[in-house]
Amino acid sequence: MKYEKIDDFAQRVNVNRRTIFRFYANNPKLKEETKMKNRCRVVPISHKRFWNIDELFESNKAYNEANRMMSNLLLALQTGNPLVKKLWFLKWTHIITISPKGASLEYCTSRISQFYDEINSKYGAKTNLRILYNSEKYAGGSGYHTHAVLNIENKKLQPIIIKHLERYFKDDRIEVDTYDFKKGFLFYSIKDKKDFYTESWGFNGNNLKKEKLDYEI
Repeated sequence: MKYEKIDDFAQRVNVNRRTIFRFYANNPKLKEETKMKNRCRVVPISHKRFWNIDELFESNKAYNEANRMMSNLLLALQTGNPLVKKLWFLKWTHIITISPKGASLEYCTSRISQFYDEINSKYGAKTNLRILYNSEKYAGGSGYHTHAVLNIENKKLQPIIIKHLERYFKDDRIEVDTYDFKKGFLFYSIKDKKDFYTESWGFNGNNLKKEKLDYEI
């Protein structure tokens, strides 16, 4: 986290020192994120979002999204579906969102399935692979997109397979991030289909029997 002196921060957000000190007096939890350095109080530069409506909106949106993901995780586990629990306790390495232009549901699900088959054919003998995906319609819009959670056990192959993903979906918008179980993304990808009663989701892996998932398919 980067910090700067009160005077520099005041200039950054275009308010005076007194306003900033009053803000932290009224928000003691945020004041705990400041610190003393060389007997001067310094402020996290990230706090500038509290003085910018657009940044605050984006910050709140991300916070609400994180809450929705965690709520969805709890609801998924509450269903009692044994497959949900098994998937949750497995290791995953990447989260992926693929947004093709004007694609149908069938196109999205078949493309992600074909992508998995391709990487399994090319790299499956060298690493344990697993994928969970769901395709869905855009909220308030036309077309579909796909959320996927991927596991690539061999760390050396991870960047190679992600490059393969980028080439495979080169005509689509792709977002890739590291999987973090604390963010609850695993069941965000299937949203309200936590009992898997839909044709738009799927999962596959090259070690399902050992992971005791093969009979669930």
